[in-house]
Amino acid sequence: MSVTEPGAREGGIAPKPRVLVVDDDPGNRYLLGNVLDDFEVEVAVDGAEMMERIAHAVPSILLLDVMLPGRDGFQLAAELAGDDRYRNIPVIFLTARTDPADVVTGLELGGYDYIKKPFDEAELVARIRSALKRSTERQRLAHDVIIDPHTGLYNRRYLSDFIKNESGKIKRSLSDFAIAMVDIDHFKRLNDTYGHQCGDYVLKEFAHVMRTCVRTYDLAIRYGGEEFLVVLPAASRNDALQVLERLRAANAAHEYRYGSIAVSFTFTCGIADLADIDPARSVFDDLIRVADERLYRGKRNGRDRIVAVD
Repeated sequence: MSVTEPGAREGGIAPKPRVLVVDDDPGNRYLLGNVLDDFEVEVAVDGAEMMERIAHAVPSILLLDVMLPGRDGFQLAAELAGDDRYRNIPVIFLTARTDPADVVTGLELGGYDYIKKPFDEAELVARIRSALKRSTERQRLAHDVIIDPHTGLYNRRYLSDFIKNESGKIKRSLSDFAIAMVDIDHFKRLNDTYGHQCGDYVLKEFAHVMRTCVRTYDLAIRYGGEEFLVVLPAASRNDALQVLERLRAANAAHEYRYGSIAVSFTFTCGIADLADIDPARSVFDDLIRVADERLYRGKRNGRDRIVAVD
């Protein structure tokens, strides 16, 4: 039986998939711990302990008994499905109940599988591996949808989802919030001079430099072409200006080399924060509009500059 404390890892060895077993029967927990010897197994006896375990470290998969004291397995699965942090945990229901309606309920709640007790040990392990494979594939597809494949930054699809989720919170809180529009100067000239492959290299490398300069909770997004957007939660205009000046200095110091070609370039940026708009209106649309206007004012005034005020 391989049972670990939450977050435990074997030094120097790739971690095994972590299975969280939620079952109030100690005999079942012991049996599952022995059957699942190829996994790191954690156990919980009820929903409260399950949530404590998950909050400490999200498991690779959840084996959830339907009949539990307090909240049953279906209620717990519905709770997880309603939480953005945990909704992607694959759930396999375990139960002695045989009513087909229970199977339908479990699958409608997003369960990956529904296994009846007593279970065949080899079949259980095979179903867990199948669920893990499906979960990994689903995560990969979800990743591909929101990530720009060339730069590795978030894309506009992710920005759209972020706006839907965060606009209301920003309007309610009215805390500091800023965005920056960034555009590489004379990018077409760079493409025409050195070729589009060199231009692609510049975009990818600039994205790398950008990731090293923004704060851990900022969002760096490829907005389109050679244009990027930085979303800066809990940042005033001056906070955003410091981040972008750091990027400007890092970009100037970075060695861009495509084969034997040494490349250098600048960027122009426009910054906007909540002080620039009416928060009762469309927050993101107005912030992007103001930042874009300042970006193009910087372009008209000679490029290679950050514009944060009118």
